[in-house]
Amino acid sequence: MEAPKPQCDLLNAAYKGEINRFKRLALSYAKGEGIEVAEAIDELVLEDGRGSLHFAAAGGSLQVCKYLIETLKLDVDSKDGEGCTPLYHASAEGHFDTVRYLLEKGADPDASNVKNATPLHFAAKSGDTKIITLLLSRGVRVDVASRDGTALQFAAARGHRDAVKLLLDHGANTTNFRNVWQVKVTGMYGTFTS
Repeated sequence: MEAPKPQCDLLNAAYKGEINRFKRLALSYAKGEGIEVAEAIDELVLEDGRGSLHFAAAGGSLQVCKYLIETLKLDVDSKDGEGCTPLYHASAEGHFDTVRYLLEKGADPDASNVKNATPLHFAAKSGDTKIITLLLSRGVRVDVASRDGTALQFAAARGHRDAVKLLLDHGANTTNFRNVWQVKVTGMYGTFTS
């Protein structure tokens, strides 16, 4: 995810983790509109539905995430226009501490977006075994099939051997998605049983 354009100063501050600047901008906007800060934060979203918490999570901005969730009581599972939660964005960008924090605050590790992908798909796509392990420890369903395949298939397609092994060790089904990907996984690991 790219940092937002300059006209979105608040979202830019959230992404970069500039907590003092973020608070100052939010307060200024809220005062100008005559509304509460939490309401101002809710109003300041992009057309695609991504708001401050999505950007803070994507940037790994833990302090901004804490402020938004603990002080302003924003929904930890708020979805953008694609159905992605802050946990998706943190998982996709490899921000382990932010992923752990969001999970501790009740983020749904199995939430699916409009393509039925889960945070595990995003972690597998990047081959991030640390985040994959954390998500698996929370009991995520390993074989959820999105429109584009399972987490195992995402990892295998990108050659993330360690991620593939980890998912296989946790019972990932090698033929779950239209029996198409068994060849790819078998080619990486040889014959195995599922």
